[in-house]
Amino acid sequence: MIKIIDFGLASLFRNETTHDEKLLTTYCGTRPYISPEVYSRLPYRDEPADIWSSAIIQIFMLTGNLPWSEPSDKDRSYQLWFYGRYDNDPWKKIQKMIFDLLRHTYEIKMCRMCRDLRHI
Repeated sequence: MIKIIDFGLASLFRNETTHDEKLLTTYCGTRPYISPEVYSRLPYRDEPADIWSSAIIQIFMLTGNLPWSEPSDKDRSYQLWFYGRYDNDPWKKIQKMIFDLLRHTYEIKMCRMCRDLRHI
């Protein structure tokens, strides 16, 4: 059984009147699971950061391994993934169709993150 909880860290990220999304600044989470912008302490969008974390959980469920210790240039496994090197664990344990889905999730996330950072 897996339980996923946020320990009361939920946040309102949309203005109730205008429905505009606000960027969050709270640094929270466990290093292997948090998105690069949360790890870097940059303002971030809530939903993409949650999608990133859920993809890490999926990788762990599929392979029994976390892909990296932290999403930073200091982590060799993260560097390999960032530069498109998928011939190491946990990537080589994942079937191609599932891998493509996870990779696409990250590609969308990275594109949105780059777009969002241009507006800061």
